[in-house]
Amino acid sequence: QVLPDLEGGYFDFGGAGGLNLHLNRWKTSRVYAGGRLGIIKRGGFSYPLSGFESGIDFDVTNTMFVGLRGTGDYRSDFDFWGGEAEIRYSGFVRIGFKF
Repeated sequence: QVLPDLEGGYFDFGGAGGLNLHLNRWKTSRVYAGGRLGIIKRGGFSYPLSGFESGIDFDVTNTMFVGLRGTGDYRSDFDFWGGEAEIRYSGFVRIGFKF
């Protein structure tokens, strides 16, 4: 994510790992859940990011899917940028392609 209008600018980069379960035998829909780890870059400094994510995806074609994803991230940068560290919840609509 890149949010240049936040004080100090904001960029985070992370990854996730967890469980994946197909909901039918044709494997056209799936649910997933797991943990997230990453780094926040803000004001020239780095801060740890940790949390969880879960979601559901549905195949539209053999190579395209749509889905919903929710995350909860512990944002430690808030301790240094006008607030207290907290878990920030976010929701996303996903559109993706399989190669």
